[in-house]
Amino acid sequence: MQWSEIDGMPEQSRRAGLEDSDPAYRVPLKTYVVEVLTRAGEVGMGPYWDKADAGTKSSLEKFLS
Repeated sequence: MQWSEIDGMPEQSRRAGLEDSDPAYRVPLKTYVVEVLTRAGEVGMGPYWDKADAGTKSSLEKFLS
C-alpha cells in the first residue's frame, strides 16, 4: 500500500505510530551500516572483505559515498 492511498484515513495514523515506535525505522540505515563495517574491521574482517563479491562491494561503496 502506498502512503498516498491512506492519506487522511485512520490507517495513516496507525502506520505512522508503528513506524515511530519501530527501531527499524528510527535507526538511519547508512549510519548503521557504517558502524557495523567499522566494528567488523576492528575485529579482523579484512580477509573476508577481500573475498567478498565485487558487485556487492561496489554497491556498498556507492551507498556509503
